[in-house]
Amino acid sequence: MNNPRQRVHSLDVLRGMDLFLLTVLAPLTFAFSSTNEYSWLQPVLIQFSHVDWEGFRLFDLIMPLFMFLSGATIPFSFTRDKIASQSGCQIAWRLTKRFLLLWLFGMMAQGQLLSLSPSEFRFYSNTLQTIAVGYVSCAVLYIFAGWRARIAASLVLMLVWSLSMEFISIDGSAVGLGLCGAGDMTAHGNLCECIDCLVLGSHRDGASWDENGQVIFAPWYTYTWLLSSLNFIVTVMAGVFAGEILKSKTESSRKVLILISSGLAMALAGWLLGIQEPIIKHIWSSSFTLVAAGYSWIALGIVSWIVDVKRWEKPFAWLKVFGCNSLLTYMIAEFPSMFSSFVHTFTYGLQQYVGAEWYGFITTACSTGLVWCILRYLYKMRIFLRV
Repeated sequence: MNNPRQRVHSLDVLRGMDLFLLTVLAPLTFAFSSTNEYSWLQPVLIQFSHVDWEGFRLFDLIMPLFMFLSGATIPFSFTRDKIASQSGCQIAWRLTKRFLLLWLFGMMAQGQLLSLSPSEFRFYSNTLQTIAVGYVSCAVLYIFAGWRARIAASLVLMLVWSLSMEFISIDGSAVGLGLCGAGDMTAHGNLCECIDCLVLGSHRDGASWDENGQVIFAPWYTYTWLLSSLNFIVTVMAGVFAGEILKSKTESSRKVLILISSGLAMALAGWLLGIQEPIIKHIWSSSFTLVAAGYSWIALGIVSWIVDVKRWEKPFAWLKVFGCNSLLTYMIAEFPSMFSSFVHTFTYGLQQYVGAEWYGFITTACSTGLVWCILRYLYKMRIFLRV
């Protein structure tokens, strides 16, 4: 933990919105909805959950937006002066250290690393690990390639993913999947799923062993990581391009116009591509990548208009408590029981007076309030968890 460098306020506010939705608003909304039948809340609750397979909801934007914002910081972290002042070895070590720490934090967030049992490790199964892959890849491209080459690389990565899914097939009988790929976009017949099962094996999230020593893959777990990494990189790269716009000397209102109009174009392109290639977050399809990137650009444009153009930062400054300490906030969100258990210690016995549903809401509210107090204290003390 150390003191922060100069912050980009619009990025911090948007990152804070993203994490506030994940750690506070969604849990409180679900806890409140359980206290009674609120029909007017149903449309909101639907948006606070992921789609089962195809489609896009608000909650499906949280992960790609987090990744997008990590890329948006790259133009500010790797300026020409900073690159010139460091040797190649120093830059390589900086990126390697960030990659390894994010990867380890990701394994910790899944809970298996702390078990200290190698057979239970899940090597690639977390948002922080997608950021590790995307950030390092995009930082290298940003340092050594121009913007045209980076655009070309992003298009090629999406094209390779789409063509691989459409035309490549492999035998997944060794892991109980049969023939996979060749245009199959179902949950258990797609190429991404088969590659993950074959390569990660028992170290894939949701995997376990049966009494005969055979690996069993949980049918409910359909998120993929290895082949999907191609489009993870594109998602982070979309943030790099947006960060370059923010960093440019272009007039602020024009930046907003570029961000929103370009975001609309990308989202439209993604939905049109979705006619041929389904929009699926679980396998991070190219159509999903475009839609998520487009919405992220639009969101950044709106926040930039509020913070940078209209200077209405003060009403939203509290979001920086989450945004400036994003890594710590994310890790806290992965361990909610740690805070709920603490709160339960002081509210034990209250349930008999308020009922089970309201007791659940009260403990959730107290837990999120406790998280807020911790993050607020760290923010005021200028203590930030960095890698």
